[in-house]
Amino acid sequence: MNDAERKADIDAAINAMEGVPMRSAIRERLSKMQLEWLDRAFNHHAPPNDTIVGLHHSVRTYCAEAAAAITCLPNCPEREKALERIQEAMFWGNACIARNHKIILENLDDEG
Repeated sequence: MNDAERKADIDAAINAMEGVPMRSAIRERLSKMQLEWLDRAFNHHAPPNDTIVGLHHSVRTYCAEAAAAITCLPNCPEREKALERIQEAMFWGNACIARNHKIILENLDDEG
């Protein structure tokens, strides 16, 4: 996606917000760095190949195994917090893969 397409996507997202005062002025106040961050944080990052799909699957699998072990513990607030943190770890792990898949693939190419 080029800069013009990103700008169009961000403009569409900003225009889709309802009830936000001065929304047309929001875009003008954002720096290129802020626009890049918004793109990275909020746009979908489709996995480009089976390697990245496999990494996502690994994160989900390991987190599911950890959650299964925690689920065997007595039902208490601490157990619930532990399960929530495992879900968070899975989310952030997969976000890391999705947002940085180009770097991951470059590193794998360098190792291979």
